[in-house]
Amino acid sequence: MSKTTKEDILIVALHLFARDGYEAVSVSQIAGELGMTKGALYRHYESKRDIFEHIVKRMEQGDGEQAESHDMPADKKENEPKQYEEISADNFMEYSKSMFSYWTENDFASSFRKMLTLEQFRNEEMQALYQQYLVSGPAGYVKNLFKSMGVVEADKKATMFYSIMFFYYSLYDGAKDKKRIKEQFEKSMAYFKKALDAGEELGVETMAINSGWGYWNEDREEAWKRSREMLSVLAEYAKTKNIRLAMESLRPQESNLATTVYDVKRMLDEVDHPNLKAMIDTTAMGVAGETIDQWFDILGDDIIHMHFIDGNPYGHLIWGDGTHNLEEFLKAINRHGYKGYLGQEITEFDYFKDPARADKRNMKAYETFIR
Repeated sequence: MSKTTKEDILIVALHLFARDGYEAVSVSQIAGELGMTKGALYRHYESKRDIFEHIVKRMEQGDGEQAESHDMPADKKENEPKQYEEISADNFMEYSKSMFSYWTENDFASSFRKMLTLEQFRNEEMQALYQQYLVSGPAGYVKNLFKSMGVVEADKKATMFYSIMFFYYSLYDGAKDKKRIKEQFEKSMAYFKKALDAGEELGVETMAINSGWGYWNEDREEAWKRSREMLSVLAEYAKTKNIRLAMESLRPQESNLATTVYDVKRMLDEVDHPNLKAMIDTTAMGVAGETIDQWFDILGDDIIHMHFIDGNPYGHLIWGDGTHNLEEFLKAINRHGYKGYLGQEITEFDYFKDPARADKRNMKAYETFIR
């Protein structure tokens, strides 16, 4: 029997283990799937256990090859200290995307993952392998990489980052449109990374961001967890670019996550990163029935930017076209010693016909208060 057929036995057995569980599959069943006798199979593998051990050996080899193909450490930090020190944020991000594809799209790796997920509660050895390949092993690997890259609170941030991938594995397995799930994972990382890269090139110090949103039919806490972990990763990446992220609240029509000052406070507390701060958006603030004083009382110096526009309370209007009181708003920010920018996020379509005129009229509203 050829090497190819020996490989076929391995693949067919793994598929059966992933579908039915290791304990439930017999050698006769494996042989039957291949259209061969048990005797013929035993000429290549001594037992079902022998097949399993070859599967684990093959998985270990494939895992190492994945790391090496992306110039990542394939061994523990104590065995490859220099290689850990040479890892950049870009290396890490690209490797993370490739590993998501590997564990979801590579037939061998995906089947191995499903087998361990199925068997982890039935067998101590399987539980140990499940931890090694899918839980504590990769989380520890990320922790060591983060420490080598100088990430603050590496243990905490590594757990947060890896849980994003782990969550998307489950989402991918249950999705009908698997391509869409993979694209979500990659795009959500790449979109903000590119924005931070552009910000670095432009020399900006602050980038506006929000919590995003969850699916309307999913549990809000699950979506919140995903948002928190993504913001943790982005805040750490922003640190490497010397950029601070300013997080605003959104209207309930735009998001089911951070829509109030209390939501923003909770997110900042949970992410707990010096490069994630807060931003007041007077539109979202007004829709929530909140005040500038309330935001500063709750968030204080964590407020580093504002979208400072008029509204009814909704709308992104020039001052004088809405119902907000410009004088009272300015007094409020002065009371709290705010020294940041007042972003004029004017986006109503009517102004697009003559934006210069709209901008001039908006700035004229400030003349009374400029000394």
